[in-house]
Amino acid sequence: WKLAELAMQRPGLAAQLALASPEDIMRGNEADLAALVQTGEVDAAWCYESLAKALKLKYITLGNQIDLGSAADSSFYMRAAVRVAGDQPGDSIVIAGSPIRYAMAIVTNGADVVGAATLRDRLQDSTSRRIMRRAGLDVLDSVRVTTLRSKMRIAQ
Repeated sequence: WKLAELAMQRPGLAAQLALASPEDIMRGNEADLAALVQTGEVDAAWCYESLAKALKLKYITLGNQIDLGSAADSSFYMRAAVRVAGDQPGDSIVIAGSPIRYAMAIVTNGADVVGAATLRDRLQDSTSRRIMRRAGLDVLDSVRVTTLRSKMRIAQ
């Protein structure tokens, strides 16, 4: 909403949209929200285009400056930020807008590392990319691999 406000140069638009969005219809899962549209409980909902296509819902696109889908618009996205709950009660963090990307994680000491690597390789081949694009997913032609070393604590 903040990006729409900035892109459309309509101060106060984000607040107006928030007021028009009753808490009782908020859902943490976009599929649950889409179900409200399918059953006629609500007239419209925000969701990923891929979900709208999969469910054969009528949809409109928001445009690159608003949809968080374009790396070229990264600097514009950063102009909008939201404060969300942090790790500790009472803490919060600010998250600036950035392009949304799907991700896959492989736990290197997981139960089936070979199977996970096979899935990763399969998702990256040209046939899988073509299938995902047909389903409405904006698949990258190349991947970026990041290795994270977790400092995971186990409660005792």
